[in-house]
Amino acid sequence: MNMTTKERASKAAKAQHVKWDKIRLEEYLKNPNLCKKCGKEILPRENEKLHETKRRKFCDRSCSASHTNSTRKYKGMERTSNRKCEECGSLLVRREKTETNYAFQHRRFCNRKCSCDSRCGWISGNPTKEHIFNNGKNWQSSRSSIRQNAEKVIKLSGRPMICKKCGYTNHVEICHIKSVSSFDKLSSLNEINSLDNLVLLCSNHHWEFDHGLLIL
Repeated sequence: MNMTTKERASKAAKAQHVKWDKIRLEEYLKNPNLCKKCGKEILPRENEKLHETKRRKFCDRSCSASHTNSTRKYKGMERTSNRKCEECGSLLVRREKTETNYAFQHRRFCNRKCSCDSRCGWISGNPTKEHIFNNGKNWQSSRSSIRQNAEKVIKLSGRPMICKKCGYTNHVEICHIKSVSSFDKLSSLNEINSLDNLVLLCSNHHWEFDHGLLIL
């Protein structure tokens, strides 16, 4: 198919641009810009134009973020504050330079141990069901705390880890004979997790018991 004069000129111009782009790239690769963070060469990315590569100051986003966080100034917020840890009472101190003002202002505990002790320290006591669900992070967290206490009670009792119905030993689960939901809000943790109310069952028999297909 014959090309018009305009199409031939356009094709020749594109070829010339490709040639000059290749020459400019070769010249840049002889003396490329260096990353301000790690000092590595800043090389062109896929489908990136050369003028965009020259404008970049970092080799990747990781170096850019590290440099920004290291030079960020925290205005209006000191390294320490007058607020105290709600668990141990020690003054709260900024963990590191990268901790944001928002995170520091809303932190309630000095470390993760105090945070866990505050949420889960009552498990070793004898709180009421109402207290457990009011102080838990959410419903699932409160139920998990009751289950953890039940596991502790079973281990301390020395009861063999065996399904009461079929004798299976590879995997057994702790089941409440009287369900947790059936206890009133003033019932204590010791009542809910008493040995008389706990039974060990395999997964299949646990499901059957929960759905009323198994009577112990």
